[in-house]
Amino acid sequence: MHSTFNQNRRRRYPIPSFKRLFPYYSNYGSYHLYLKHAIHRHRQIHTDKYITNTSTHALSAAEKSLLSKGLSFIPTPKHTEQSIHSAFNQTQSIYDKHKHFQQTPYIRKERTHPFHTHSTWTAPHTDNPPHAPTRDQFRPTYHYTPDNLTEDERHALDRLMTNRDITIKQSDKGGGITIMDTDRYIDQIHTEHLQDRSTYRPLPYSPTKSITTDTNTLIDFIHARHHIDEDTASYMRPPHSPRTAIFYGNPKTHKPNIPLRPIASAIDNPTDNLSKYIAHFLHPLSTLTDTYIKDSTTFKKYIDALPPLPTNAYLCTADVKSLYTNIPTAQGIEHTCAFIDTHRNTLPSYAPNTHIFKIILTHILTHSTFKFQDTHYLQHSGAAMGNRMVPPYANIFMHYVDIDIKTRQDNIDHFKRFLDDLFFIFYDDDGQIDQLEHTLNAIHPTIKFTLTHSRTDINFLDLHIYLDNDRKLRTTLYRKPTDCQSYIHFTSNHPLYIKRNIIYTQALRLNKLIDDDTELRKHLDMLTKSFIIQAYPLQFIHTEIQKALQFTQHELLNPPPPTEHDPTAHHNTVKIQYSTSTRPLKHFFRTYESHMTDTSLTQNQPTPPHLKTINTNHKKIKNIHKHTKTQY
Repeated sequence: MHSTFNQNRRRRYPIPSFKRLFPYYSNYGSYHLYLKHAIHRHRQIHTDKYITNTSTHALSAAEKSLLSKGLSFIPTPKHTEQSIHSAFNQTQSIYDKHKHFQQTPYIRKERTHPFHTHSTWTAPHTDNPPHAPTRDQFRPTYHYTPDNLTEDERHALDRLMTNRDITIKQSDKGGGITIMDTDRYIDQIHTEHLQDRSTYRPLPYSPTKSITTDTNTLIDFIHARHHIDEDTASYMRPPHSPRTAIFYGNPKTHKPNIPLRPIASAIDNPTDNLSKYIAHFLHPLSTLTDTYIKDSTTFKKYIDALPPLPTNAYLCTADVKSLYTNIPTAQGIEHTCAFIDTHRNTLPSYAPNTHIFKIILTHILTHSTFKFQDTHYLQHSGAAMGNRMVPPYANIFMHYVDIDIKTRQDNIDHFKRFLDDLFFIFYDDDGQIDQLEHTLNAIHPTIKFTLTHSRTDINFLDLHIYLDNDRKLRTTLYRKPTDCQSYIHFTSNHPLYIKRNIIYTQALRLNKLIDDDTELRKHLDMLTKSFIIQAYPLQFIHTEIQKALQFTQHELLNPPPPTEHDPTAHHNTVKIQYSTSTRPLKHFFRTYESHMTDTSLTQNQPTPPHLKTINTNHKKIKNIHKHTKTQY
């Protein structure tokens, strides 16, 4: 591919015809008949790729049809009265609070504290707060909504929910789903992970209560010595009803024998808020390393600026094997504290001293417990995926491994890393490339790499990087073989703007990362076909793609800085579960508030509170299914 391209020009993508997307073969008679057959065939291909069924359960046609819509699919809600009732109660509470503070002198504290916790206080209820809408005004006109699942698919959903012989999991990469026999899934969790006594140890009882007590004692100790203030102490404390972390595995369908990636969901466990506190400081710190890359966009900007490569250059990538579980705890804490000391001047004034960081890190990493089925475990080595502070902690640990690599290999250049994925250029004149993986794996006793190298092209993150005729690095999109290109189905009970935004952001990504116009058109055609398979109208797809192509590649790679969030901004938020019956509520709020504000001004009365409405979703298929299988 040639190097002559211009990042400052807008690119064109004429609306594709169905005949271009689905080439016509005359033996099918009319094109309309062929198109119907072609789309049906592509949907079957998509379904076969999206669903990996390793279980002994043979999926029925209805079960396949249901699951092919994706685990993020939201069935049409049968009852919306509860959503409308909830929105009305939220609105009533806001107006009660507004009236209370009009009658009671009160100075609002600016919410500038970094660890602000939301108050659960509610104002005394009044029957008729000023300007508040009545229940009759609030109730929108009923809109009939046809079910987005057929009767057979509804029955299939019920069967899958109650079938405890199979376990359905999101695949680790690619967006597909995997169906496994539950007995095999449980056995695989044990044999691949929990039987490893160098990492996990079973416990005879639930440690959640004792860890909660220990965590509160630690916070009291730190607070009593004035390392943190009262608001921070409240923020760090365990939830009122802490839950035990749940251990599960996501199938790696891109690897032989489909191993499981171990994850311990630690949300609301006793140390979760402590972990959020530490992550608040470690996240920005971890971006200060010279090898850090935020995402594909920042990496592309970096390699675009590189000069042409010499002929002895190899493009290299390396992947760390099981990074989180292979970080030695003592060494990880030591490296993190050393990095904090080095960059102390970048931390905010309210950051505790390094000794306190060390105490909290030790507490979190030595109290990493979880439950699988009815057994509790302690992870006594490494760090658990699912803990909020672990990604920046691992990033900082790997910084010191990066230093060792670059110190021992002076023929490595342009070294960059995204967590456990490395990219670098290796200059080789005497055949050292064949020994490079062995050299890398001798650097640290537990951190091991899988190396890939090429003189011409290589894959890194979601980029395919190649040398053009002038030996400049160029990029196009890379999709893993297991990538299903599965997006929200058009009939799913999501707001229309979300469906528009999915197409728009995907087209923006292609426009930003792909240099060659022919490649861009090919990937946009693939994107369009993927959405057609998910029942999106062609014109609907094309409109969003054209919006994305209004930007040049240079503009997308160099966006303006985001507007800063005002920490003192106050919003009275009403959360509305989206459906066609609740959709008119947004319009109702806008028109009602505008009318009441005008009335208040003309009658010289206090203005009503400003309301902000946001949509929330009903349960997705994966949430409905998960509800029946909380033990594993």
